[in-house]
Amino acid sequence: AISDVDTRALVSYIRDNGAMNAVITTQVDNLDALKKELSKIPAMKGLELASKVSTKEPYYFGNGNGLYKTEDDNRSVSQLYDFGEEVGDVEVAWTDPQTMYVTTFPDYWGPKKIYRTTDGGLSWTNITPPATASSGVPYDVEVSYNDAQVIWAARIGRSTDDANKVQRSDN
Repeated sequence: AISDVDTRALVSYIRDNGAMNAVITTQVDNLDALKKELSKIPAMKGLELASKVSTKEPYYFGNGNGLYKTEDDNRSVSQLYDFGEEVGDVEVAWTDPQTMYVTTFPDYWGPKKIYRTTDGGLSWTNITPPATASSGVPYDVEVSYNDAQVIWAARIGRSTDDANKVQRSDN
């Protein structure tokens, strides 16, 4: 496993020095063989790589109060919905891309909410669990990999009260 990489420093280095070929490996006992493999890779200069790493599926994201969608790698973006408060987490179900979940929060102390759509974002239902604290950390939501109706909602703050835990919902 690779760990403890300062990705900000790495990005800064690439910005300053340009993209370059590299080998990432845990097998460091034969550097000559690694250098030989690296020499077989074509130079990065002038390569058009964006189309190879771009998403082919619609992509959803929150910005301010809105939920947005792009289907062409941000060349065009459309707002699907205005929640009237800050959008936090956006999750699309693996098994049904028409089912999505969005978390919102008006401010730090205001009530945090979870919304669900089953029609691709045309209409939304507030599915926030009852009796949750209004202060602190917004929800982080994960959708089950095999059931679009099952989510895990987490609010992990500094407190140990009942509102700060992971909750499973299947309705």
